Amino acid sequence: MDKLREFAKKADIFLHTDYYLGIVAFIVFFSWVLHIELVGMCLLAVCVILTLFCCDDALPAFAPVITFSFTMSGFFNPDTYPKAIIVIFICLVILITGGFVWFFIKNKVKIKLGRFFWFFCAMLIAFLLSGIANPETDFSRSIPLTVALGGGAFLAYFFFVNSVTKSDNIYFAKMFLCVGIIIMLELFVCYMGYRAEAAEYMDVKGQINLGWGISNNIGSILLLTVAMTFYLAVKDDKYVILYTILAYLQYISVFFSMSRGSILCAIAVLPFIFAFTVKVSKKRKAFLLSTIVPIVIFMILLIVFHEEVVQVAERITELGTYSSGRDIRFKLAIDDFLAFPIFGRGVFFTPETGAMYWYHNTFLQFLGSAGIIGALTYLAYSYMKFKVLIVKGDLINKFILFGLIMWTGYSMLDCGSFLISQVMLVVVLLAYAEKNVWDKNKQAVTVCADAVAESKSDGSEIIGNTVKDKSSKQADDNTEIN
Repeated sequence: MDKLREFAKKADIFLHTDYYLGIVAFIVFFSWVLHIELVGMCLLAVCVILTLFCCDDALPAFAPVITFSFTMSGFFNPDTYPKAIIVIFICLVILITGGFVWFFIKNKVKIKLGRFFWFFCAMLIAFLLSGIANPETDFSRSIPLTVALGGGAFLAYFFFVNSVTKSDNIYFAKMFLCVGIIIMLELFVCYMGYRAEAAEYMDVKGQINLGWGISNNIGSILLLTVAMTFYLAVKDDKYVILYTILAYLQYISVFFSMSRGSILCAIAVLPFIFAFTVKVSKKRKAFLLSTIVPIVIFMILLIVFHEEVVQVAERITELGTYSSGRDIRFKLAIDDFLAFPIFGRGVFFTPETGAMYWYHNTFLQFLGSAGIIGALTYLAYSYMKFKVLIVKGDLINKFILFGLIMWTGYSMLDCGSFLISQVMLVVVLLAYAEKNVWDKNKQAVTVCADAVAESKSDGSEIIGNTVKDKSSKQADDNTEIN
């Protein structure tokens, strides 16, 4: 028993190190490269279970959770993807869920719901009811998708809120940096032609396809990871140059993702996140000088991949944001809402193919698919999301805000909320931001309580958030009289 405790203690220390995050990234990347996603998923599940059994704080368990989907190297289609992998993935999810339940019992966790609990419940219910008035809706397809996405978001949020007990902003930001590095490496492999099917898809469709996602998915996720890397450039003085270069490399990768919406949002927000980073950085000169390296790298890439760059530029400027028939899809969403205003037309309603119809706008996706109920739940959730990030919290919340502003802007040109890879990342970001707000409030209450106790002992008086003793109060009174 003593040996088990000693092992758990050493494992706890290791799981909170950069080496562990590096191992997670290594597993994900090489599982993707070697087409052994099943092996990668199993190893990541082991990492999660190990954390839940050895640690009192489950933050390291979410490094594998947010990177699970990036092991999928085959072009994902629920109808053609190997059923064995899907079944085993479901079994791993059940195993991990059981691990979290055991974690709660072991640590006697007092369950709390969190601010977003009811919003996720409402969105889940809205999509379970979507298309109920439309006889063409295929519930055999819509319900599994809704349960997978909505249920996955719900569980990830619930587990995070109740299992992450310590705030470690640097470690948390590094988790997202690992995601960014994984995607950059996978993009590099794709561009170098080591993935024949991906290269063929790029030639035919003019887009990147990494298996787990195409151009829009790739670019939008990088918008989240780049913001976290800028935070590291601010807070980690020792490696400010390294993190600055990595942040800009992810910005460059957004461009090479060929996602027009992501590129436009990245360009629009770059001046603001750059100015804010300079403002709060303690090593401004190092940060500013570090921007030279990414610029040189970008110029080299422009020369090496000249044809791809021209192709991206043409796609961005060809018909603006409404190319690829987005204006037609937007109009169709409104028409579907008018035809089925309460519950929407449903998630899967195309009788010819049985496929999900994408309106290429997250709000319109809620409106057209789930009607007014879905649209209202999305608006309420969005309000709470930005309220938590704007009102209070640590510095990391400001960088999370930048990332989610870019991601939300992109989601007005696509449907990011309907892909498991993005759902997990956004949910974990929001849960951690909310935890920061809780910690700030708790700290303020503790300080105020200590001040009250001190004031009672020496006769001082609480004024706002400060303490004034009797002599100071008398001096203030005399000033007012004079």
